[in-house]
Amino acid sequence: MKRIDKVVFAGLGAVGSAFFAKVCDNISPEAARAVAYGERARRYAENGLTHNGRKYAVTLAGADDAPAELLFISVKNTQLGDAISDAAKFVGPDTVIIAPLNGVSSEKILGERFGEEKVLYSYAMIDAERSGDGFVSKGAERITFGDAANVPGHYSENVEAVEDFFRRAGINYEIPADMKKSLWRKFMMNCGVNQVSAALGFTYGMMNRSRTAGGLVKASMEEAAAVARAEGVPLGDAEIYECYRALLNTVAPNGKTSMFQDIEAGRMTEVDAFAGTVVALAKKHGIAVPVNSMFLQMIRAKEEIFAINRAVERG
Repeated sequence: MKRIDKVVFAGLGAVGSAFFAKVCDNISPEAARAVAYGERARRYAENGLTHNGRKYAVTLAGADDAPAELLFISVKNTQLGDAISDAAKFVGPDTVIIAPLNGVSSEKILGERFGEEKVLYSYAMIDAERSGDGFVSKGAERITFGDAANVPGHYSENVEAVEDFFRRAGINYEIPADMKKSLWRKFMMNCGVNQVSAALGFTYGMMNRSRTAGGLVKASMEEAAAVARAEGVPLGDAEIYECYRALLNTVAPNGKTSMFQDIEAGRMTEVDAFAGTVVALAKKHGIAVPVNSMFLQMIRAKEEIFAINRAVERG
């Protein structure tokens, strides 16, 4: 069986740092390297990274290193192009690539650049927030991954190799039979929960208590589900209910979505990967998506102000 013993991380934000820490804790610090250049490389070299209050040294991947056995890309969608450029030199003939980004387009982009046979579908579930120069996870992290379709006992060589590595690293994972549907279900959930939280400035608990906010979450997910069905992915009321109940009733009430955290920090968000994708596909299929269209404009307006403020600060 193909065996993975080392992983190269491109992106050590909330998701990347959580899984980096797992590999260091349960396999060895030598099993994890990171891709970074410039100021970020200097910061990692001097300070490492902090996850749940514990500091980890970060070994940087070098140009003379062997190709990555597993390349784990965990950046914002807006940073994917840069991550691909930075990590390209570490991709070899046998490299497996897993990129648990939000949205439904990263696997296609990575497959076109490096070859579809190297790329597995994936997404991550994590409830984490920044704390000082690191991150604090509020619950168990989990990654869902696989080929588009997966039959227990008959997984592909790459899926088996990643499963074995995750098991040794103590990483919680799931391999669904219909990975593509599972990926779109996560996308649908993000379109509802992330965007409502960012537009209203609501925590999970506030969304759970407000009927109006809950209605917006449901309406946004319904539009994403309609687009998914037009794309051949069967999502409907059952999946919407499951996502709404599972997310809002299992996360910390005072927790904040990653998009809400971006808005608070004045950072660019992933609205183009969420509402932007829904609106573009709705136009392709002739579907009305007024709620996602509204969120797209609202959150882009916030981003415009962030850009103006940064320009003023720079003088």
